[in-house]
Amino acid sequence: MIEHPSMGLSEYVQFPKYALLINNLCEIHGQQLEMFCQEHNTPCCMKCYRHDHELCKGISFLKSFVKEFKQSTPFKDLMQKVQELSHILEDLIKDTKINCEYLYSRKASILLEIKNVRRSLNKHFDNLEKDIVEDLDYKHSEAKRKTNEQLSLLSNKNAELKRIYMDLSFVNQNATDLQAFLGVRILSKQVEIDQSELQSLQKDNQLCKVDLELTIEPKLLSILKEVNSLGTISIQLKPNNSIIPTEKKPRTINQLKLKRRKYIKIKSEHNMVITGCAILPGLQTVFADFHNSLLVIHNIDGTHSRNIKLSGQPSDMAVAEDYTIVVTLWSLNLFVVLDLREDKEIRKIQMKENCYSVDISTDKIVVSFEKSKIVHIMDFFGNVSRKIQIPTQNYSYVVQNDDMFLCSNRNENKVICCTEFGKLFWTFQHELLSEPHQVAIDNNRFVFVTCHGSDMIMAICPDGQNSKILLDSDDGINKPSALHIHKEILLVCNSLSGDAHLYDIICDEC
Repeated sequence: MIEHPSMGLSEYVQFPKYALLINNLCEIHGQQLEMFCQEHNTPCCMKCYRHDHELCKGISFLKSFVKEFKQSTPFKDLMQKVQELSHILEDLIKDTKINCEYLYSRKASILLEIKNVRRSLNKHFDNLEKDIVEDLDYKHSEAKRKTNEQLSLLSNKNAELKRIYMDLSFVNQNATDLQAFLGVRILSKQVEIDQSELQSLQKDNQLCKVDLELTIEPKLLSILKEVNSLGTISIQLKPNNSIIPTEKKPRTINQLKLKRRKYIKIKSEHNMVITGCAILPGLQTVFADFHNSLLVIHNIDGTHSRNIKLSGQPSDMAVAEDYTIVVTLWSLNLFVVLDLREDKEIRKIQMKENCYSVDISTDKIVVSFEKSKIVHIMDFFGNVSRKIQIPTQNYSYVVQNDDMFLCSNRNENKVICCTEFGKLFWTFQHELLSEPHQVAIDNNRFVFVTCHGSDMIMAICPDGQNSKILLDSDDGINKPSALHIHKEILLVCNSLSGDAHLYDIICDEC
């Protein structure tokens, strides 16, 4: 029977409706839900368990499975996601209110812009009108001058012809025939000259009528026909600064692949025993040689750079983003903090037990001990902030991922995941998971494990349900002892052969 805390009426009224509708009884058998099947991710009653889930992996009592669930990663992730979305919505509401106020001012500015355009058009057309009126005055003066000149010329010719006509009339009345004959010959030549001059003037268009004609600029006429408005008003949608995150589709173990990047031959002294490795921020690599008490550093191209002598035998190492490295010295019960930019020891932190594995999570150091179930969480000065009890004996290696801890158990051939409160979340075992040792986690939360006994590198799903062999002896894996992941680059090294391999971690979409 699942127990529930009691609540008062005021709390009951505030309780979410969906929670009040949750039924603790099996929909099929009507019995109390008592078990949880992790393989099918479903609660079940005892009848369901016996009929359908008895052979499933990851069966546990529902009461124990949901214990401290409110402290688990899924619960915290959901709360954080809801809070983040709420903050985004608050920002969007604030921006929308500002947008509403902005629209009023935007309307006023557009109205002003319309009036300015109209004012500019009026001014421009006034100037055009002024120019064409001035041109009309000038052309009218020119036309008037031409007509006056034409009128003067025609008047003179007409006066001359009238004089000739009067002379002919006088000759007709008073002169003799001889005088008329001789006079006509003289006057005929003069008339022919006048007629010829008039024809020449007509040919040269000097006798044409003078007119004034207005031709409106075609572009203006097209404006009257084609331009039906000063412009258009449209609603523009602009991206908001607040971005609602898209839900990433979870990657599956089958999508996980490795692409070989580089082979490195570790240049240490004789009889090396590699117990730790790391990729530095500049993509150089560093290896811990237990037998020779050395840190061996290689350049980005794989060539040997230098060795750093340690005061004791290193069992593990971890690197921070600023080239600070923490090395556990197993036999001396301490760990040292080194600055690899100057190859200088910053400090030594003395412990009471044999320091074994070390991990760096954000600004904290996670240190485990050889014969203890207690893991210490401390800063770089050795100040312990928390102690976590791991729910397994004889663990080999511990790393932290958010509020979860991943631990390998070399003696029992298993990897476990527990909460920051030490509650077991899942246990993974496999026939090929032999002598698991070092553990690393990539950006998709896949768990990478060195299988020292089976010469393999194995990946385990974040829920501990499925796995995949990524590398084996055909890939040069022989007694792998250490691995490290840095920005989707995997470094793997063998314990005794001095062989190390760099791979790109690829997780393609389906």
